[in-house]
Amino acid sequence: MSVNKRIAVLMGGSTAERMVSLRGAKVVIKSLKKLGYFVFPIDTGKITGKEFAMKLIKLKIDAAFIMLHGPIGEDGT
Repeated sequence: MSVNKRIAVLMGGSTAERMVSLRGAKVVIKSLKKLGYFVFPIDTGKITGKEFAMKLIKLKIDAAFIMLHGPIGEDGT
């Protein structure tokens, strides 16, 4: 079943909770794929702000699933 939606899973980051984020994202990615979504994992700790924005535009993302933990994630920055 394909729902034809392109979902970016934002994960990782550069905080002390990076590994928690990556582990959780792995489960989310597997579940979204099983539901038929096109999933694009993006490790925000390995990409600059401008590169991040350009990547989202290039991939034509419909929605983002935010799996970031701690500062620069859960706090909205």
